Amino acid sequence: MARNRLVRGSRDDFHLEMHDSADLCVLRLEGSFRQTTAQESVGVVEALSGRHDCSLLVDASLLGDIDDTGVEVLLRLQDSIEVAGGKMVVYAASGSVASALDRSPLRQ
Repeated sequence: MARNRLVRGSRDDFHLEMHDSADLCVLRLEGSFRQTTAQESVGVVEALSGRHDCSLLVDASLLGDIDDTGVEVLLRLQDSIEVAGGKMVVYAASGSVASALDRSPLRQ
């Protein structure tokens, strides 16, 4: 059975939601993933880092904005999951978010 967790930042313009099961985790980012909101996601990033038994799909379809800090959080998450033997892919980014991610080494 899937476990579902919803983590909301203290700002109304960002939240993330994670759905996970035995072999697949989906992390949905919504709003503005910037320095102030990215710091609030560290606990979720740490929890996901230990998941070597699943693939992580990061749904960026509702992400309206991302800065260098947000990209760095995703890179650290990707690195820790891959070190543990898993795989992370970011998908459905568009506009300025897609441009920022394209300039980074994140796998999309």
